Amino acid sequence: VIGEEQSGFIKEVGTELYHQMLEEEIIRQKNKLMKDNKVVAKSSFQPIIRIPEEIFIPDEFINDLDIKMSVYKRISLITNNQERNNLMTELVDRFGKLPNEVENLFKLIEIKILCIKNNIEQIEFGRKGILFSFYKNTPKNPEKILKIGLSKDKQITIRSDQKVFYDFLGNINDNRFVIVKNIIKKFH
Repeated sequence: VIGEEQSGFIKEVGTELYHQMLEEEIIRQKNKLMKDNKVVAKSSFQPIIRIPEEIFIPDEFINDLDIKMSVYKRISLITNNQERNNLMTELVDRFGKLPNEVENLFKLIEIKILCIKNNIEQIEFGRKGILFSFYKNTPKNPEKILKIGLSKDKQITIRSDQKVFYDFLGNINDNRFVIVKNIIKKFH
């Protein structure tokens, strides 16, 4: 995914900081592109989604760095599932079957789209469960979240800081992306 220069830089600053810097740069570039094209952003935030999965474009799939960076940029600008599906189809046509890491990247984009629709600013996977944070602590459907919080289902709880926690209850056999999508669907 990266060359020797970037690899040295990553070792210097650490992978987490590098990912944060990369996310910030993507947001800056996206905002610049939107300003240049005079398009108003549909969302005033960019979701941060931390899922422990392999999510990247491997060299075996696209080895040309310029093409790879162009594809990453196009992926970062996706705002709906139709754009997502179109780009997936184009990549299959150009480069062949999508490797798991690239499929995961598009699953992440699908979750990002759901997050924006549901005002979810951050999703963090932990050992015991998943934490959902809402933009400005305001869910899209607060009544639904309240109903979930008052239900007898102890797998989903609303914390005092207004974040929603999904407890694995010691069982995480399903695909992580499927789990997240199913929880988000409960929010709307």
